[in-house]
Amino acid sequence: MDYLPLAGLAIALIALVLAFSARKQSQEAITGIEEARADTRRQARNVAEALRRELFIVQQFMIRSVSGEDLTADMVREGLLWREVGDKEAQELMAGNSNFFLLDVRSQDETAEGIIPGALCIPVDEIAERKEEIPKTGQPVLVYCAGGGRSLGVCEELSHSGFERLHNLSGGFMGWTGQVVKPG
Repeated sequence: MDYLPLAGLAIALIALVLAFSARKQSQEAITGIEEARADTRRQARNVAEALRRELFIVQQFMIRSVSGEDLTADMVREGLLWREVGDKEAQELMAGNSNFFLLDVRSQDETAEGIIPGALCIPVDEIAERKEEIPKTGQPVLVYCAGGGRSLGVCEELSHSGFERLHNLSGGFMGWTGQVVKPG
């Protein structure tokens, strides 16, 4: 019996299995490379966007500094385009400026217990649609919510939309000791 043709067939079969295995591995490698390229492009876009945001902040600081606006060390250190103010400082700022704009970003249920007199009530989830109701430049704006967290996010959003002279009431309405009225 001649085993040579069977040995050749076995070798050919092993070679075929190895070829299919190599082809599968190469396809997986190509897929991995394509995914890595796509991921790298995404990361590059994210870095470019972050750099644009940082450049915007630096430009705003320079513009505000040249315009004579008071910038705090915390604003510059943390890249904030708004000022954090406590209850007493907010009351002093408002007493010295009758042109102060008040923005309450709490829900209707929350504002039912009272608002700071003269405040415009725009719930936080409506800010994007109602930005045009808020003065964009010139007039100082005090933004507040119940505890100071949501209003901080609103200040961030508004500042990156070109709004200036924003102030976040740290401690929010819960920390407010000034006059309160029922909304009209």
